[in-house]
Amino acid sequence: MHVIFLCLRFLHKRRIAFFGTAAVALCVALLIVITSLFTGFIQAYRNYWQSYYGDFMFMPNISLSQPNDLADALESIEGIQNAMPVVDHGGLLYLGKGNVRAVELIGVDFGRWLRQNNKPGAILSVWPDAGELTTELPPAIIDRAEAWHLERFGRAMLPEERPIPALVGIGILARPDEITDQYPIEQLLSDLRNLDGPLPVISGTVQKDGSDNTMSGYKRINRLCWPVAIVQTGTVEIDNNKIYLPFQAVSDMVDTAGTGNVRFHITCDPMRSKDELEHLLFRAWKQFAIEKLGVSEFAANGASIEQTANNYSLVVFTREIRKQLYIMQIILSFICMVAALLVFVIIMMIVMQKKRDIGIVRALGSSRRSIALLFIFYGGGIGLAGSVLGVILGIWATWKIDVLESLVSRILGFKIWVTDVYLFSHIPNQVDWSSLIWIVVAGVLTATLGALLPAWRAARLQPVESLRYE
Repeated sequence: MHVIFLCLRFLHKRRIAFFGTAAVALCVALLIVITSLFTGFIQAYRNYWQSYYGDFMFMPNISLSQPNDLADALESIEGIQNAMPVVDHGGLLYLGKGNVRAVELIGVDFGRWLRQNNKPGAILSVWPDAGELTTELPPAIIDRAEAWHLERFGRAMLPEERPIPALVGIGILARPDEITDQYPIEQLLSDLRNLDGPLPVISGTVQKDGSDNTMSGYKRINRLCWPVAIVQTGTVEIDNNKIYLPFQAVSDMVDTAGTGNVRFHITCDPMRSKDELEHLLFRAWKQFAIEKLGVSEFAANGASIEQTANNYSLVVFTREIRKQLYIMQIILSFICMVAALLVFVIIMMIVMQKKRDIGIVRALGSSRRSIALLFIFYGGGIGLAGSVLGVILGIWATWKIDVLESLVSRILGFKIWVTDVYLFSHIPNQVDWSSLIWIVVAGVLTATLGALLPAWRAARLQPVESLRYE
């Protein structure tokens, strides 16, 4: 009992121990922030894949003239929430003289796309009162497009020449402010509402029907589009180069027969077994292919279905990021040895200053083991107090990381977290709670390690030598 009493007394009276506590707290807080940032980045990237590709990616090996029929069949499976046919192709978007952007044209069913992606703030409607996004433009916009066409070409616009609605990534239309990294959203919406005419979109090269593989057998397809909404997901890969158009429009650009290379992004109930749903999806596809498309079971087996979480690109990317996390943790662990060294110096100073007290305690019958435990507990107490403070500081810093980054950016005069560099517009600020236990244990063990040698030195002191004075 006297060991614990003396340990608490030293912690309370010896103010120099606060420096050791502060060192441990800073190391623990730094480990929490770094670990949380890396794991948050990995989780954000996984969320992006799930948001964009769904839980499954299904690639039929047979051309589909009516992919929505298959989507309906897949959605009839219990546990499947959304099955969205997607076709994509490279292209160019003409924004004005000297301003042409390379884009990825994504053909989707707007209703299904909104069901999967309509998160707060992600879709900024150009006309808030225009109702649901559909493949048809509002009548007022059609009238404006026809007036533009008549003025430019001197004739009425044909039905097939009418512009198609487009959901445009915000990074295509503007660049964020270099200091704040914020887009001029209100200005963009105002400019789009006042558009004089549609924007030409040009597909990449596609092969003509029945043509050979020479360059003369390829052509480009031009369409007019009219932005009806801005897409701002906070993910660079979507916001900077993707335009969402009606499925049939992009399908016609890719394949003049209107079939295209269709894949399905499938979202399911998170409580259901992925393996079970994968089996049900493939069985539903085979039934649909045999009954509706008239193909053989052997041909239907050529389709492929993949769980998004097992996608090779996703797995490799997250694995490499996790490797970087481990390297950072190892580097920080070496830095934390400085805290152990500081605790060592502090306790060694206390041992040298308290020789007389140690001698008295030993003379009263305390064992060497008790003296050693006194200073080991003392070091552990410094580690525990520092770890608790470090956890509080680390959690607060992680939650407020955007505020801290903005403050530092204003001081330095440039943006630290740049969207184009780090893939996401916001720094991940979710605490990795699973790592707190081992970080706290590491903090306590670090300080305890620093106390071992001084504790051994104190236990080796002889009472007679400790009480001798000049």
